[in-house]
Amino acid sequence: MALLFSWNEEKNISILFYIPIVILGFSAEWLGVHKGWVFGNYAYSPVLGFSFLEVPLIIGVNWALVVSGCFVISHYIFKKLLKTDSAIIIVVLTGVLATLFDFVMEPVAIHFKFWQWEGGEIPAYNYVSWWAVSTLAAAWLYKLKIKPNQFVVALVVAQFFFFLGVLLLIR
Repeated sequence: MALLFSWNEEKNISILFYIPIVILGFSAEWLGVHKGWVFGNYAYSPVLGFSFLEVPLIIGVNWALVVSGCFVISHYIFKKLLKTDSAIIIVVLTGVLATLFDFVMEPVAIHFKFWQWEGGEIPAYNYVSWWAVSTLAAAWLYKLKIKPNQFVVALVVAQFFFFLGVLLLIR
Protein backbone atom coordinates (compact mmCIF):
# COMPACT_ATOMS: atom_id res chain seq x y z
CA MET A 1 0.00 0.00 0.00
CA ALA A 2 2.87 2.34 0.81
CA LEU A 3 4.24 1.84 -2.72
CA LEU A 4 0.89 2.79 -4.18
CA PHE A 5 0.75 5.95 -2.08
CA SER A 6 4.33 6.91 -2.88
CA TRP A 7 3.75 6.57 -6.64
CA ASN A 8 0.46 8.45 -6.61
CA GLU A 9 0.70 11.74 -8.46
CA GLU A 10 -1.83 13.36 -6.11
CA LYS A 11 -0.44 12.27 -2.75
CA ASN A 12 -2.74 14.50 -0.73
CA ILE A 13 -5.80 12.44 -1.70
CA SER A 14 -4.30 8.98 -2.10
CA ILE A 15 -5.94 7.73 1.10
CA LEU A 16 -9.34 8.79 -0.24
CA PHE A 17 -8.45 7.01 -3.43
CA TYR A 18 -7.50 3.58 -2.04
CA ILE A 19 -8.90 3.13 1.46
CA PRO A 20 -12.60 2.94 0.44
CA ILE A 21 -11.74 0.24 -2.10
CA VAL A 22 -9.72 -1.67 0.50
CA ILE A 23 -12.71 -1.48 2.86
CA LEU A 24 -15.20 -2.45 0.12
CA GLY A 25 -13.11 -5.45 -0.98
CA PHE A 26 -12.37 -6.54 2.58
CA SER A 27 -16.05 -6.22 3.56
CA ALA A 28 -17.19 -8.25 0.54
CA GLU A 29 -14.63 -10.92 1.42
CA TRP A 30 -15.75 -10.93 5.06
CA LEU A 31 -19.36 -11.49 3.93
CA GLY A 32 -18.19 -14.40 1.79
CA VAL A 33 -16.10 -16.02 4.49
CA HIS A 34 -18.63 -15.56 7.31
CA LYS A 35 -22.00 -15.65 5.58
CA GLY A 36 -21.40 -17.25 2.18
CA TRP A 37 -22.76 -14.10 0.57
CA VAL A 38 -21.35 -12.18 -2.38
CA PHE A 39 -18.82 -14.70 -3.75
CA GLY A 40 -19.94 -17.97 -2.20
CA ASN A 41 -18.72 -20.22 0.61
CA TYR A 42 -14.96 -20.32 0.98
CA ALA A 43 -12.26 -20.04 3.62
CA TYR A 44 -8.77 -18.59 3.58
CA SER A 45 -5.74 -20.55 4.70
CA PRO A 46 -2.86 -19.00 6.68
CA VAL A 47 -0.75 -18.88 3.48
CA LEU A 48 -1.60 -15.22 2.77
CA GLY A 49 -0.32 -14.00 6.13
CA PHE A 50 -1.92 -11.97 8.89
CA SER A 51 -5.70 -12.06 8.96
CA PHE A 52 -8.29 -9.92 10.64
CA LEU A 53 -11.71 -11.50 11.15
CA GLU A 54 -10.48 -14.51 9.13
CA VAL A 55 -9.71 -12.42 6.03
CA PRO A 56 -6.04 -11.78 5.16
CA LEU A 57 -5.30 -8.06 5.21
CA ILE A 58 -3.49 -8.32 1.88
CA ILE A 59 -6.82 -9.17 0.23
CA GLY A 60 -8.23 -5.66 0.71
CA VAL A 61 -5.00 -4.16 -0.59
CA ASN A 62 -5.11 -6.44 -3.62
CA TRP A 63 -8.67 -5.30 -4.36
CA ALA A 64 -7.39 -1.70 -4.48
CA LEU A 65 -4.47 -2.72 -6.67
CA VAL A 66 -6.49 -4.81 -9.15
CA VAL A 67 -9.39 -2.37 -9.51
CA SER A 68 -7.10 0.67 -9.76
CA GLY A 69 -4.91 -0.98 -12.37
CA CYS A 70 -7.89 -2.12 -14.42
CA PHE A 71 -9.40 1.35 -14.11
CA VAL A 72 -6.25 3.00 -15.47
CA ILE A 73 -6.21 0.55 -18.40
CA SER A 74 -9.93 1.13 -19.14
CA HIS A 75 -9.54 4.89 -18.81
CA TYR A 76 -6.57 4.85 -21.17
CA ILE A 77 -8.33 2.71 -23.78
CA PHE A 78 -11.43 4.86 -23.93
CA LYS A 79 -10.25 8.36 -23.10
CA LYS A 80 -6.84 8.40 -24.77
CA LEU A 81 -7.16 5.93 -27.64
CA LEU A 82 -10.86 6.18 -28.54
CA LYS A 83 -11.28 9.82 -27.45
CA THR A 84 -14.43 9.20 -25.43
CA ASP A 85 -15.04 9.78 -21.76
CA SER A 86 -18.07 7.59 -21.17
CA ALA A 87 -18.23 6.88 -17.46
CA ILE A 88 -20.46 3.86 -17.96
CA ILE A 89 -18.15 2.24 -20.51
CA ILE A 90 -14.99 2.91 -18.48
CA VAL A 91 -16.54 1.66 -15.24
CA VAL A 92 -18.08 -1.45 -16.85
CA LEU A 93 -14.84 -2.34 -18.66
CA THR A 94 -12.94 -1.97 -15.39
CA GLY A 95 -15.28 -4.55 -13.86
CA VAL A 96 -14.79 -6.87 -16.84
CA LEU A 97 -10.98 -6.62 -16.68
CA ALA A 98 -10.93 -7.17 -12.91
CA THR A 99 -13.18 -10.22 -13.35
CA LEU A 100 -10.86 -11.58 -16.04
CA PHE A 101 -8.02 -11.15 -13.54
CA ASP A 102 -9.98 -13.17 -10.97
CA PHE A 103 -10.82 -15.82 -13.55
CA VAL A 104 -7.10 -16.42 -14.13
CA MET A 105 -6.13 -16.07 -10.46
CA GLU A 106 -8.75 -18.40 -8.90
CA PRO A 107 -7.40 -21.77 -10.06
CA VAL A 108 -3.85 -20.78 -9.13
CA ALA A 109 -4.91 -19.56 -5.69
CA ILE A 110 -6.79 -22.79 -5.08
CA HIS A 111 -3.84 -24.87 -6.31
CA PHE A 112 -1.53 -23.14 -3.83
CA LYS A 113 -4.16 -23.30 -1.08
CA PHE A 114 -4.59 -19.55 -0.62
CA TRP A 115 -8.25 -20.36 -0.12
CA GLN A 116 -10.61 -23.27 -0.63
CA TRP A 117 -14.18 -23.28 -1.90
CA GLU A 118 -16.85 -25.31 -0.17
CA GLY A 119 -17.44 -28.36 -2.33
CA GLY A 120 -14.18 -27.72 -4.22
CA GLU A 121 -15.88 -25.81 -7.05
CA ILE A 122 -15.80 -22.08 -7.82
CA PRO A 123 -19.42 -20.94 -8.05
CA ALA A 124 -20.29 -19.06 -11.24
CA TYR A 125 -21.76 -16.21 -9.25
CA ASN A 126 -18.29 -15.58 -7.81
CA TYR A 127 -17.45 -14.00 -11.16
CA VAL A 128 -20.69 -12.05 -11.34
CA SER A 129 -19.95 -10.75 -7.85
CA TRP A 130 -16.37 -9.90 -8.78
CA TRP A 131 -17.72 -7.83 -11.65
CA ALA A 132 -20.28 -6.10 -9.40
CA VAL A 133 -17.81 -5.24 -6.62
CA SER A 134 -15.14 -4.14 -9.12
CA THR A 135 -17.63 -2.02 -11.04
CA LEU A 136 -18.80 -0.35 -7.84
CA ALA A 137 -15.20 0.40 -6.88
CA ALA A 138 -14.52 1.72 -10.41
CA ALA A 139 -17.51 4.03 -10.13
CA TRP A 140 -15.91 5.44 -6.98
CA LEU A 141 -12.64 6.02 -8.84
CA TYR A 142 -14.43 7.71 -11.72
CA LYS A 143 -16.43 9.92 -9.35
CA LEU A 144 -13.24 11.16 -7.67
CA LYS A 145 -11.98 12.48 -11.02
CA ILE A 146 -8.37 12.07 -10.01
CA LYS A 147 -5.62 10.58 -12.08
CA PRO A 148 -4.66 7.20 -10.64
CA ASN A 149 -0.99 6.41 -10.80
CA GLN A 150 0.45 4.40 -13.65
CA PHE A 151 2.48 2.20 -11.29
CA VAL A 152 -0.61 0.12 -10.47
CA VAL A 153 -0.86 -0.91 -14.13
CA ALA A 154 2.60 -2.48 -13.99
CA LEU A 155 1.74 -4.31 -10.77
CA VAL A 156 -1.58 -5.63 -12.08
CA VAL A 157 -0.16 -6.67 -15.44
CA ALA A 158 2.76 -8.42 -13.70
CA GLN A 159 0.35 -10.23 -11.36
CA PHE A 160 -1.93 -11.21 -14.24
CA PHE A 161 0.87 -12.70 -16.32
CA PHE A 162 2.34 -14.42 -13.27
CA PHE A 163 -1.01 -16.10 -12.54
CA LEU A 164 -1.53 -16.89 -16.23
CA GLY A 165 1.91 -18.49 -16.50
CA VAL A 166 1.39 -20.57 -13.38
CA LEU A 167 -2.10 -21.55 -14.57
CA LEU A 168 -0.65 -22.83 -17.84
CA LEU A 169 1.97 -24.81 -15.91
CA ILE A 170 -0.48 -26.47 -13.51
CA ARG A 171 -3.07 -27.40 -16.15
